[in-house]
Amino acid sequence: MGRNNHRPRSLPLLALLLLLLALGTLGTAYGAWTQSLVVSGSVTTGNLSARWVRVSCSDEAAPAGPGVATPSLTIDPSDASVAIFQLSNGYPGYEVTCSLKYENNGTVPWVVQGHTILAGANLSGCSLTGYQTKTLSCDQIQIVWWDGIGSQVQPGDKLGSALDVLIKAGSAPGSSYGFTVLHQVGL
Repeated sequence: MGRNNHRPRSLPLLALLLLLLALGTLGTAYGAWTQSLVVSGSVTTGNLSARWVRVSCSDEAAPAGPGVATPSLTIDPSDASVAIFQLSNGYPGYEVTCSLKYENNGTVPWVVQGHTILAGANLSGCSLTGYQTKTLSCDQIQIVWWDGIGSQVQPGDKLGSALDVLIKAGSAPGSSYGFTVLHQVGL
């Protein structure tokens, strides 16, 4: 008499059903023990704003020359981030030092990223060089600017800068020159 080596086919099917039942029970239990949480809110960022608040020029040590040179440094009334320099009756060797102060009038701190000096219409052959100290050198005039790149300014605080203007040899006496200074700030 031979032995029947035949397994019942229902055993794997029964194991599969028990496994599905166990997984279903675990899923139901997990679902009963978990909960969804919805979070809502708003984020308000601050205001990034900088403006020139004081500008002035002094030429006390200016050499005597023909006529009287008249420097003027003003804040643009339509954009307080723009300072405008004008010089009338300039002559070779005339030098003037200007100080500028700008303020963080926003609500977040910012960092000085740089300044741009834009040559006026009466200036030619200009090139701007430098990083911390910038020099705008034109055929008629040289401007050296210290700009404080990397300085962090808190809301309400002020930071000063300075520039020197020199009328170069060979410039026509009685000439007028101008340039504009823009500052760039960021987070």
